[in-house]
Amino acid sequence: MKRFDSPSANATCTSCHPTLASQPALAAHTHHDTSGAGAACLGCHMPKKNMGLEYGLTRYHRIGSPTDEERVYGDRPLECALCHSDASVEKLARTIEQWWGKKIDRERLKKLYGDDLNESVMRATSRLGKPHEQAVAIAVLGASGRKTELGWISRHIAHDYPLVRYFAKHALETLTGGPVPLDPNQPAARLREAVEEWSAAQ
Repeated sequence: MKRFDSPSANATCTSCHPTLASQPALAAHTHHDTSGAGAACLGCHMPKKNMGLEYGLTRYHRIGSPTDEERVYGDRPLECALCHSDASVEKLARTIEQWWGKKIDRERLKKLYGDDLNESVMRATSRLGKPHEQAVAIAVLGASGRKTELGWISRHIAHDYPLVRYFAKHALETLTGGPVPLDPNQPAARLREAVEEWSAAQ
């Protein structure tokens, strides 16, 4: 059975886009190893950027491109960061410009991610994004495997939106590999105290 998040399923897309069916064409288009996830059509054109059940992410239901203006400027985070979760805003903007010939307006990016475009896309999104965008960033940071993100994620346990709290708890559990004894239903003040106690014990 073919996995739709791998290049083995690309024929579904290249049946209508035959110019991208060959390995050289795919490599030139994706700038990624053609045997890896970075060359899977769905990875970039229907990325996992929606809040799903069990506090995980699901794919867009519409096909688009991570270089589309409405996605670059209208829907945090920059989609390349879904896989490259430690990349800065500037690095990804520059890469988009170099690889696909798009011009990215840095001033518009600053309105979304803050003045320091060298901050990671995911951290900036979790700090400044709308709640659903923050949840996406939190989930991606939780899946990153980087224990250095524990403190960053834990600050969202007392988020104003209960659903984002649950995404943060799930992200912590993903990153630590075990249950996290924090109850997102507690009042924010008590929850912040519990987070500090838990963090100090890590």
